[in-house]
Amino acid sequence: MIDRRALLLAPAAAARQPAHAASLPPGSHRIEVEGRRGTRPGPMVVDLHRPAGWRAGGPIVVVMHGNQRNPDLYRDAWAPHAERLGFLLVCPGFDEAHFPGVRWYNYGNVVDQGGMPQPATAWSFAAVDDAVDAVRAACGATQADYALYGHSA
Repeated sequence: MIDRRALLLAPAAAARQPAHAASLPPGSHRIEVEGRRGTRPGPMVVDLHRPAGWRAGGPIVVVMHGNQRNPDLYRDAWAPHAERLGFLLVCPGFDEAHFPGVRWYNYGNVVDQGGMPQPATAWSFAAVDDAVDAVRAACGATQADYALYGHSA
């Protein structure tokens, strides 16, 4: 469950809106999300696209970026497919500042710097669910599950 007070909505080229703002309209947007304690040291940027024909119970597709950590480019490349097929597109941003190195992004912080196992509560994999939960809240989505696409990193 996300802390709604920490959710800031921001359309891609507009000023930030408070978390209680109305559901995001169709188009491409960027939101900033605080995660669960221990899953990362700061906020996460999530790029998304809400198709004009998408409805609250419609499908959700999460697209993971590669090593270049550029979720906005993935959103822009996948937006036409989201429009054509009617799915809500979610592109979490695992930036280097908040998910440093391969340990935090590729390997999910499963082991510490010394190679010792971390408790599951410290894994950064939960950030994907945080991103999806934030987009659900921002768009009024009711679909519980989502499809996940990734490559490279």
